[in-house]
Amino acid sequence: MPGIKAALLALQAMLLFLAMTGPALAAAEPVGRLLFVQGQVSLRPAGDAGWRPAEAGRTLFPGDALSTGPAAKAAVLCVDESQIKLNENTILVLKAAAPSGRLAGGGLVPAAAGGPGSASLYDVPKGEVWLKNEAERFRFELSTPALTAAIRGTEFVVRVGPDGLTSVALLGGALTLFNAQGQIPLAAGEIGSARPGQAPTKQVLVNPRDAVQWTLYYPAVADPAMLLSGAPDGPRATAARLALGQAAHGDVAGAYAAASRLAASGQAGAGELTAAAYVALMAGEPGTAGTWLAEASARDPGSVAAASLTAQMALFENRREEARAQADALLARAPDSALAQVTAGLAAMAAFDLPRAKAAFARALVLDPGFVAAAVYLARIELGSDELEAAWATISKALAAAPGEAVVQATAGFVRLGFRDFKGAEAFFNKAAALDPGLGDARLGLGYVAYSRGQKALGLEQMLGATLLSPRLSLLQSALGKALYQNRDFDKALATYDYAASLDPRDPTPHLYKGIALTDLNRPGEAVMEINRSIAKNGNQALFRSRLTLDRDLAVRNVDLARSYTLLGLGDWAYSKAVTAVKNDPLNPSAHLFMSSAYTATRQRVGASGTELLLYRLLSPANQNSFTLYNDYTPMFEMPYLRFQTVDSAGVWSNGKPIWSASLEAYGGRPGLAGDVYGSYSDDQGMREQNGDTRSLYAFGQLKWEPTVRNAVLAVVTTNDTHAGDTANQSDWLYPNSPFQRQYFANRTAELGYVHRFGPAATFIGYAAMADNTWVWRDRTYAFYNLTDNDVPASESYLQNRHTNRRFVSLQAQQQLILGDHTLLVGADHFGGELDYLRKSRDFYVYYARILNDVSANYHYNPADRAGSVYAMDYWQLAPGLVAEIGLGYDAVASSRFGWPDPIERQLVSPRFGLNWQMTADHTLRLAFQRYLNTHTLFQSVIQPSEVAGFPGRLNADDASQITEFGAAWEAQWDEKTFTVARAAYHRVQNPQYDPYASYDREIDATVSRYMVTLGLNRILLPSLGLSAFGVAKRLLPDESTARRNPEEDFFEADGILAVNYLHPSGFGAGISGTAVHQFYFDNRYQNIYGERRTETLFGLLGAQVSYQFPGKRGFVSVAGTNLTGTRFTYQHEAVTLDSFYPDRQILFKIGWFF
Repeated sequence: MPGIKAALLALQAMLLFLAMTGPALAAAEPVGRLLFVQGQVSLRPAGDAGWRPAEAGRTLFPGDALSTGPAAKAAVLCVDESQIKLNENTILVLKAAAPSGRLAGGGLVPAAAGGPGSASLYDVPKGEVWLKNEAERFRFELSTPALTAAIRGTEFVVRVGPDGLTSVALLGGALTLFNAQGQIPLAAGEIGSARPGQAPTKQVLVNPRDAVQWTLYYPAVADPAMLLSGAPDGPRATAARLALGQAAHGDVAGAYAAASRLAASGQAGAGELTAAAYVALMAGEPGTAGTWLAEASARDPGSVAAASLTAQMALFENRREEARAQADALLARAPDSALAQVTAGLAAMAAFDLPRAKAAFARALVLDPGFVAAAVYLARIELGSDELEAAWATISKALAAAPGEAVVQATAGFVRLGFRDFKGAEAFFNKAAALDPGLGDARLGLGYVAYSRGQKALGLEQMLGATLLSPRLSLLQSALGKALYQNRDFDKALATYDYAASLDPRDPTPHLYKGIALTDLNRPGEAVMEINRSIAKNGNQALFRSRLTLDRDLAVRNVDLARSYTLLGLGDWAYSKAVTAVKNDPLNPSAHLFMSSAYTATRQRVGASGTELLLYRLLSPANQNSFTLYNDYTPMFEMPYLRFQTVDSAGVWSNGKPIWSASLEAYGGRPGLAGDVYGSYSDDQGMREQNGDTRSLYAFGQLKWEPTVRNAVLAVVTTNDTHAGDTANQSDWLYPNSPFQRQYFANRTAELGYVHRFGPAATFIGYAAMADNTWVWRDRTYAFYNLTDNDVPASESYLQNRHTNRRFVSLQAQQQLILGDHTLLVGADHFGGELDYLRKSRDFYVYYARILNDVSANYHYNPADRAGSVYAMDYWQLAPGLVAEIGLGYDAVASSRFGWPDPIERQLVSPRFGLNWQMTADHTLRLAFQRYLNTHTLFQSVIQPSEVAGFPGRLNADDASQITEFGAAWEAQWDEKTFTVARAAYHRVQNPQYDPYASYDREIDATVSRYMVTLGLNRILLPSLGLSAFGVAKRLLPDESTARRNPEEDFFEADGILAVNYLHPSGFGAGISGTAVHQFYFDNRYQNIYGERRTETLFGLLGAQVSYQFPGKRGFVSVAGTNLTGTRFTYQHEAVTLDSFYPDRQILFKIGWFF
């Protein structure tokens, strides 16, 4: 009984203890997760005295300790985003970790976890630890027996010897070392040390790379059978095979121990030593592996396996030139070795020579169809080149041959990711992670899957895990930078992009991503320089990122790179880069978006800009960025997204007449689907004293859908209703607009596009548009005449009413094809419709209240509007930096003219020739010739190429006009902040019209020659300040018959524009611009409205604007003024062009809200 009573008391005490401590234990939040173990890794839970085996995937809590044995390693991801690796014979105690709010709701940090509270605390009693954490918002400390490191955003390696001697090698960031005897600051590239009881000291870190070699992932590529090829059978070869088998089954530590015994025997041959080195690389012991490989090469200088692994080691350690030289030498002496071919392919990949790498991997598979590594890397190149079906066929064979290889499973996952098969990809990635928890690629893929579902915290966690396991791979660091940016950790994202660039200085990817981020963060000067670096490092391709990334980067492909330039007014620079992008990669939608925005920034032809925008909309991937408005931080991954914006404006002309507008828009999407709905109303009372108003109601909806990765559908519906007075001749202050004229415009348009990609080298585009446009025009004029000698005049009333309706259908098709150095575009264009023209007029006199001479007239015509074109264009890469454009087309047009019953018909064979020569990295020469007919430029965009060598087609002239153009341009980037362009162009425009003075329908050509020279300068003065200067001189010279009818078209013009634009990272922006215009008119017959001879016009304009973006991209407010001095002038613009200048002051206030 006493024993039972004692037992009951003990049980009650235990229950009481559990009741008291249970809630506390349950409330304990994790400090991290053990992602990877190799060899003997043990865990001592908090409050426990004993050690137990630790398995990968275990959650760690405050006070938990980890221990690694000989040849063992471990990797831990902490809740404060710290990435920690333990080398062999190390103990790490995780005392505390402040959770990162960005990881809340993922798999590691509970959703309820707040931001960082107290500091994170880690303890290293012995051994060697690598730690990386660039978060600077909170501090953490790492203690050893000799000192404590106070850390705030850094990367370092700490080593603690058996006697407590501690050294801290700082690789990046800054920290402070301190103990009771003193403290010292440590900068990147320094190593600090201390013994217990002594003050810390420091010195320069001679070779930082050596400090982190043990942390690197060495994915040595070799078939184990190849390593022992030629080795004689015997106990040593058997031992080597057993070690390789142990490593393949996950016992890397045991395999390494066996390999060490084999190498130490002194009896191992070259094959056995090479096999031992292979195991050492798997164990993360590159120093030992290098020693054994050197011994193997000394014993057998002809060993292909030893030479291959030596070259691969150089690649993994970023000694790329050395690796390539070794791989080339090896291939020269062993061209029929599959292993030599794969090694040469890896070296070529590192140098971004993808055609050579692809050929090498394909050759390796011919030599050895079962070489799994060759299939994996070939599939990755095919994936990066958008050869999705080929990549899947390649990796499927590898899956069948080696389903237990983690890297095969991960590569299959990335290929399925390319197909947007997220569920299938996730299954492959999970299997890869289970097969090899140390494979960073698997976690990278799981990160992409998480983002595709909008799981940002989980996505970031997986990306951190990937870069923990493979910390020195540039492409993985670039992906982590995207994840950090997506999760709104901007500073850390920028630092990660810099880190990625330092790991591989030739990779354009981090520069592109950083340029996008800097643009969003209102740092446009820095953004331009980063984007220019990405352009230079990727052969001027339109998407300036590496083609070795494991995802297709579809969200980034829809980013408008011109925006970085235009924020500082650097439009000419943007246009130069966009033209080069189109020439080098005319099938890429990114280049066409770049070009469309660059056209707008340089006020070039509306028709050409519309062509580029249409091509972008058709070819672009369907996702949340397809119709982005740049009112948010750029989404860097395809994921569900919805955004709203409303923009309101109010302004005034100098006469006090108001302007106001309001709009609402919703846009967004998910992978494979994008939508945009917009509506607006505007009311502008105009600068005229009377009847100059315009009121408009406008709306559109557009949808982009990709049912498969090879097919896309675009649908757009647009409607516009406008009521207006007499708004003609807006650039002429003296124009006496009619007080009675009223106009009504109704436009309805439906568009449907279809794109089929046969592969990365072949794309078909089909496009159809249907429109119904109505224009109703009414006016009346009054005049007074004395019919007799009395003083009572007769009044004449002339009433006019025009109703025009134009309906048309546009059908266009284009086949794009890449054949070697030729990119071919072959297409056809049909435009059909009619103009329903109805005109009613009445002319009568009133004299003494009686109507005299009352004459009415009605005209009703239905002339056809038809156009057809066939064309072929070849972009021929003659040599690196030299692209020729050769095109030939045939155009036939029947174009109506208002008031005439029959259309004007023209046909023309249309040649196009261009040369783009990048003479040096910074200087480009362009030459162009083109002749064409305007087909339906004024009504509907076309998908034909919009320009030749940077000289736009589709001149703003009437349809059926024949245009001949010669052009030459010199573009120069003098340094990373300065760009200039000089252009010379000649145009001859033959615009067919009906002669209004003839007694019959006689056709005439209004022919004008234009000679034009322009000079442009773009300069980044400061990271937030840009200067643009532009000068143009042009001479318009009509032929004599045209000059008799239109003497105003015979003139010379010189313009100069100087603008300065400022945008601060806080969101405050300002700009000021000045324009000087001088026109001289040569024809004596040119008179103004008062019948006075016009000789010249000279005026200057001043404009300014101030803006502010609300924090967090929640909106903006701006005030802009044009023609602030209220200068009055009459500006003679070219026929059928946009009004360039307005002779009245306008002040406009805008406010926008984004949510």
